[in-house]
Amino acid sequence: MKSSVESPSSPYREIEKQLDLPEDWKPPSRFHVRLCFGILCYFSVGKPSLEELWQEVREEGWKKRNERFRRVVLSFSAWIGLILLFQFDVETTD
Repeated sequence: MKSSVESPSSPYREIEKQLDLPEDWKPPSRFHVRLCFGILCYFSVGKPSLEELWQEVREEGWKKRNERFRRVVLSFSAWIGLILLFQFDVETTD
């Protein structure tokens, strides 16, 4: 029996097949808005623009790219947690 439930990535298959960066992913033309866009991109996806992200999505697909991004975020969070614990331990022992 075939399931009627599709995987979450299925609506994105057509988008993944596009060769060029989608128009709404491109940086704005105005300098200040483009600067804010770059900062937002850097802090949200770890890239200065969405061009590199788009290339990764086209090569790997959304699912693999998101899994890798989650691992990076989790490892970063773990390191920050360890640093904070170490800092708290050093302050309480002095």
